Amino acid sequence: MDGGGGQQAQVWREDLDQLPEAFYLGGQGTRSLSVFFCVCMAALTALVSTGSYARKETISGFVAPSQGSVTFRSTRSGRIKIVHVSEGQLVGAGAPVVTIAVDESVSGGRSVGGMLAEASKAQFVALAEQRAAEKVIQQRDVRELEVKAASLHAQAESLRKSQRLANERLALARERLERAKPLFDRGFVSGLQIQQWRDELLQTEIAASTLEQQAMSLQASLGAVDLDLNAASARATQSLSGLDAARATVEEKLASALGSQEIVLRAERTGRISGLRAEVGGAVTADEAVAVLLPPGGAMEVQLWAPSRSVGLIRVGDKVKVSYDAFPYQSFGFARGSIAAVEATPSSPPGLDDGVHEPRYRIRVRLARNAMTANGRDWPLVAGMKATGLVTLERRSLFSWLVAPAGALRARLQE
Repeated sequence: MDGGGGQQAQVWREDLDQLPEAFYLGGQGTRSLSVFFCVCMAALTALVSTGSYARKETISGFVAPSQGSVTFRSTRSGRIKIVHVSEGQLVGAGAPVVTIAVDESVSGGRSVGGMLAEASKAQFVALAEQRAAEKVIQQRDVRELEVKAASLHAQAESLRKSQRLANERLALARERLERAKPLFDRGFVSGLQIQQWRDELLQTEIAASTLEQQAMSLQASLGAVDLDLNAASARATQSLSGLDAARATVEEKLASALGSQEIVLRAERTGRISGLRAEVGGAVTADEAVAVLLPPGGAMEVQLWAPSRSVGLIRVGDKVKVSYDAFPYQSFGFARGSIAAVEATPSSPPGLDDGVHEPRYRIRVRLARNAMTANGRDWPLVAGMKATGLVTLERRSLFSWLVAPAGALRARLQE
């Protein structure tokens, strides 16, 4: 018994001797774990207080000239007849760009526009001949009236001379009769002679009166001829004006007929051709774009179409990272830009279908460069390229982001 109890006591003593060492080791592990947790909490606190969270939006858009462009579109369906320009060519105002044949054919292979043009040309020629003949007739009538007026003026001048002579003879006859009266009273002149002189005076007065009536009649004839001349001139002007108006109408029909055969798209101003998609013989549809006219030497920009959910946080001057479908960012990287303008009115993006079904607002991005660089070469941007912009809408600290729900809850409770 004593032997067994002694051995058990010996074991208890050994266990007791080992207790302080186990307690010591356990205390050291607890302190290490405490230090680890403290370091983690300090790091988390530093992250929450100094770290930030950025909310970003990816927005689709296009490359466009910063000064505006002109798109050439066909107003009707047809085929490309002539391409007058080449890609990148500088053209002046009024220069032809593309000619599109849009004429329709009828049975027999004849074109509607050609038939209308032929009819209009024939009508135009007939009107021109009618105008020429009318002008000849009117000129003849006017010349006849002018000749008649000249003859009447000559007769009037001769009549005035005759009137002057008749008046002189009348004055002499009266003077002779007045002088003969005293001689008759004294018996130097017979009564028969006095009567003869009276008869001569009467005949002279009658002749003078006749000449005066003729002068009045001649003057009336001159007045009638002048009226006829004025009326003839007015009729000629009216007739020729009517024919000219008819010719203008026919010319308009002719231009319309020729226009129905082909459409010539011309440059509205000086610029450089870009995005030329017209090939001779190629078919085009109504309102299809065949080329774009860019300002000469103009810079490019990116036009993004932001949805209404994010446009309120976009500000002028914000930085934008831009990538282009034609230049994958894996090879070309991102382009740098900044917001130049944010439109306040929603509008529809032309030809942009990215699945967003809400009001859009156009955002103009000013680019740092008009080209992308890869493999030691610059690749210029072209109007119409699809682009994507990465815009930072807001940047908040992690602490404000974590406590924001509590603040919102508090605000709701206070309402």
